[in-house]
Amino acid sequence: MYADWSWHHHLFWGIVNLNDDTPLDLLCPQGVARVETWMGPLQVILTAITGGIYAPTTVRVFCRAEAPPVVLRLEVHEALIARLRERYPNLERLLRVALVKFRADEAALAASGGGPAAI
Repeated sequence: MYADWSWHHHLFWGIVNLNDDTPLDLLCPQGVARVETWMGPLQVILTAITGGIYAPTTVRVFCRAEAPPVVLRLEVHEALIARLRERYPNLERLLRVALVKFRADEAALAASGGGPAAI
């Protein structure tokens, strides 16, 4: 989906830009996926009539879509859980410590404006 579609105005065959810079970070908070620039039939005629002194273009900005969350469901057989507990008695404690650290890292990253952490 595109977020902005507008004419941009240029002088001297596109060398001098008359438009203010588009604030892409405000327009597309998730980031820009693609920017398209072209001259339509009317813009080609205007450029030809003015000898290139005035050269308008059309610009279309496409934003990146926010990725949907990934939901995982894990089912483990009770016999496997019993074997894991027998073979690795500290595994459960280590997993809990790792989860607490991951959540703390994720919270720190979100507080710094970095967004959610990725695994």
